[in-house]
Amino acid sequence: MARRRGRADPRDYDMSDEPMVRDEIHIYSYAGEPEEVRDISRNKLISGVEYYILPAHGGAGGGLSLAYNMNQSCPLEVVQEDYDYSKGLPTVFLPVNSKKGMVRVSTDLNIKLNAEIICDETTVWKLGSFDKEVGQYFVATGGIVGNPGVQTMRNWFKIEKYEDDYKLSYCPSVCRFCKVMCKDIGIYEDSDGVKRLALSETPFKEICTNHSLDYVLPYLDISFSYAGEPEEVRDISRNKLISGVEYYILPAHGGAGGGLSLAYNMNQSCPLEVVQEDYDYSKGLPTVFLPVNSKKGMVRVSTDLNIKLNAEIICDQTTVWKLGSFDKEVGQYFVATGGIVGNPGVQTMRNWFKIEKYEDDYKLSYCPSVCRFCKVMCKDIGIYEDSDGVKRLALSETPFKVIFRKYKRMA
Repeated sequence: MARRRGRADPRDYDMSDEPMVRDEIHIYSYAGEPEEVRDISRNKLISGVEYYILPAHGGAGGGLSLAYNMNQSCPLEVVQEDYDYSKGLPTVFLPVNSKKGMVRVSTDLNIKLNAEIICDETTVWKLGSFDKEVGQYFVATGGIVGNPGVQTMRNWFKIEKYEDDYKLSYCPSVCRFCKVMCKDIGIYEDSDGVKRLALSETPFKEICTNHSLDYVLPYLDISFSYAGEPEEVRDISRNKLISGVEYYILPAHGGAGGGLSLAYNMNQSCPLEVVQEDYDYSKGLPTVFLPVNSKKGMVRVSTDLNIKLNAEIICDQTTVWKLGSFDKEVGQYFVATGGIVGNPGVQTMRNWFKIEKYEDDYKLSYCPSVCRFCKVMCKDIGIYEDSDGVKRLALSETPFKVIFRKYKRMA
């Protein structure tokens, strides 16, 4: 017998790719609305307002960000930052009934990370297809906002009360006749150490903080949290390099020229570029190192940092190092100025450099890791001598071997 047209019939939908295991009947009651979700300041979460999603306890890693999937391609997946100091990306919650204004527990909502990305997909959370290789459902991107129903089942998540804090879950109730798999969202650490959000028996216990409050979790200096931290960089007196303190960057061996200074670019204009002084006796300009985690105080090897030469200049740009655009005429990427301090992410990729151990001394490199989903060119920084004999810092196969000497201000 032919089925009547009009009302949706569950047999009309191919749900073969939906994670369905549960047969319980959902009973809905609106006699008492679910309680509001509250941030760490005990304020109610508001639909469309930016928040950070952070682990509930210090020492458990940072906030949420994005990274390529395990095939190193798009769509991006939602990951947890490694370190407490990294708050991740600002996030907005968009409940199924957005007119209500408040974000409530046990209520379907879209979750969107606010970021500019290089993939074509949106940054709205979407449950990915089952990854047979590792046996996981990962939280990916590419969802759409709104339009609740069978076609958007994978885009809806919930915040649930969990002990004194909250957890995230996947248990959409936007389709009355669909059988869905209800699971908490936890952390799956892949073989590269990337912490990916995935359906799990162990929930990710979280708190929410208003993006505008600029709140970070307190640091708990627990031994296991930082056991694998890179070693500290040391100056020629074997003292640890301190963030914000002035040093000279000098060649590791005598007879190789002086310290670092600034000069006009090859067009004899601004922005200035970083150059090496010709003579050993010239120590160059005092320099400060500003690690991505400036609160730690120490400068460590293999760690993203901003580098700033302390000098008064006539150009409008800052003296913070920034990798310049490719110079087609000479086939080089020069180290220029005009960078900004802080704000790690895709927009500031060119401002981050590293100090690496090199034999018994150090070298400088460009290999930023402040953006999980960005493909970057990793190169050492060496010396390019131009036609006028100016020694310019540039990406190179031959590193510039350096040491650091603390700057002593004249009385």
